[in-house]
Amino acid sequence: MNGTRDRCAGILQNELYVGRLVWNKVRMVKDPDTGKRLCRPNPKSEWWTAEVPHLAIVSADFFEAAQKRRQERTRMHPSLQRRPRRMLSGLLRCGACGAGMSTNGEDRSGRVRIRCSAAKESGTCSDGKTFYLDVVEKAVLGGLRAELRAPKVIAEYVRPYLEETKRLAASSNAKRQRLEHSLAI
Repeated sequence: MNGTRDRCAGILQNELYVGRLVWNKVRMVKDPDTGKRLCRPNPKSEWWTAEVPHLAIVSADFFEAAQKRRQERTRMHPSLQRRPRRMLSGLLRCGACGAGMSTNGEDRSGRVRIRCSAAKESGTCSDGKTFYLDVVEKAVLGGLRAELRAPKVIAEYVRPYLEETKRLAASSNAKRQRLEHSLAI
C-alpha cells in the first residue's frame, strides 16, 4: 500500500490518480556475477512526466492532503525499530563459508539450535553442523569476561576508539574552519 519511498511507488503515492503519468523511475542492469537483472532507481531529475487529466480519479487537493498525512505519519521502518531477539543475532558467522548463522528450530527440550544460513537455504556451504545457541552464548560471554578482566586489554580496546574520536573531531573542526573562512570571504 505505501510502496517504495525512493520510487514514489504504491497506492498512496501513485500520481496517476491525479492525472499525472510518471515513468523512467528505474533502470534495469545486469549483475555481472549472477547474470540476473537488477532494478536500480533513477534520480528524480531523469523521471519523465506527462499530464493526463482524463485519467484522474481524485482531486489534486485530496491527493496532496493524503501525501501530507502520510508524511506526518512516516516513521522509521518497523524492521529497523525491532531489537534483536537474541544477544548474538546478526553477529555469528559460519567458520567454513562466512555466511550468517540462523536459528534452526529447537530440540525436544526446547534448546535453540543454530546453523549456517547458506547450508540451510541454498546448500552452498558444505558445513551443515548445528550448534546449541546457549552453548555458543556461554562461550562468547566467558571469552569476553576473560579478555576484559585485564586492564591492559581494556586499554588496548579503548585506544583505537579514542584515536578515531580525535580524528573525527579534528576533521569536523577543519571542515568548520573551512566553512567559516568561505563565509568570511
